[in-house]
Amino acid sequence: MNKIDINLIKKIRNITGASLLDCKNILILTNGNIKKAIIEMRKLGILKIFKKKKKKIINGVIIVKNLNNFGIILEINCQTDFAAKSSEFLTFSNNIINNLLKNNFKYIKNIEKINFLYKKKIVDLFNKINENVNIRRINILKKNIIEIYNHNNRIGVLINAKFIQKKILKKIAMHIASEKPKFINIENIFYNFIINEYKIQNIIIRKKKDFLKKILLGKIKKYIYNITLMNQNFIFDISKKIKNIINKKNSIIYNFICYELGEIL
Repeated sequence: MNKIDINLIKKIRNITGASLLDCKNILILTNGNIKKAIIEMRKLGILKIFKKKKKKIINGVIIVKNLNNFGIILEINCQTDFAAKSSEFLTFSNNIINNLLKNNFKYIKNIEKINFLYKKKIVDLFNKINENVNIRRINILKKNIIEIYNHNNRIGVLINAKFIQKKILKKIAMHIASEKPKFINIENIFYNFIINEYKIQNIIIRKKKDFLKKILLGKIKKYIYNITLMNQNFIFDISKKIKNIINKKNSIIYNFICYELGEIL
């Protein structure tokens, strides 16, 4: 039975809260029998997981790993900190990132595809920890020198550079986790980002027009310096900026990615 009446699909969806695709597939499997379909959903764990779908998924882990000249960073969420520290959840998270490394990051840019591919394992994990699980985001860096840093599975940093010692790059990764820059240098800042900050500061200041432009430019310059990695004071030697360390060694930082658990995207 390949064709299922849409009204039948909607009916079981209203009962279970499952997705239309799940409802359709289960109805095909049970030849359109709603009672049997619900039983099958219970067996697979689908019914139970969707009944709890409204629960907030605000905990989880940040996993960062590198292999040769590839690095990968991943955020996976669950509902409680207790579940996030469980061996089942940590094993699941590490298995995913290891599989992606082994398979050359296939589907790496499509988080929906990754969630779909691991759907059965997500349902299996739900049945063990009784919490919703979501693979939230993922990214990679390739080539050159790759370094990683993970702070208690809550903040992860992935960075790639050239002509720099790994021990120094590790410290810069730790610096990024602490100071959370948004860009490498001023040249990397988007034009719209500066315009938006200009508008925000304009609202905050509300001074006399004669002084407004000067004050605005000063505040925007200070803000830009605070969010660019190269212009930040190095946390391991605050007498120096990151750019002083980089320029001294003729090093190049190409890119960095910093994830903080549960941050607003």
